[in-house]
Amino acid sequence: MLKHILIVEDSPEFSDLIKKIFESRKITENIVFAKDGIEAILKINNQEFDLIICDKDLPKTNGLEFLKHAVKNKKISPNKIIFMSGNINQDDLDVLIFHGIKSCLVKPFDLNRLVNEVTVVFNLEG
Repeated sequence: MLKHILIVEDSPEFSDLIKKIFESRKITENIVFAKDGIEAILKINNQEFDLIICDKDLPKTNGLEFLKHAVKNKKISPNKIIFMSGNINQDDLDVLIFHGIKSCLVKPFDLNRLVNEVTVVFNLEG
């Protein structure tokens, strides 16, 4: 089980769905939310996270800028980040690869796919 997960997503409905499925599958008991990149930067400066799930299209500072900050300042390892977007292009993928982020889900996706990604990345089965 992961201790702390940060979900950076401006849709409260989508964040709530992720929270419900993660809690029901006993992936975590503590999920912290940030609705924009600035709030997410403040959160990672004050707390350590086992996993960050981040959307690209956010108000104030977008997800790519937030993740570049997080990785550059060694707030989290790139292999503990899952990026998601319904609007991704090759330049975005190049930025993710450059910063070592290997998990990217294209919206819309089935939440079971997100659960599977987390399970594989953190070897939670068994």
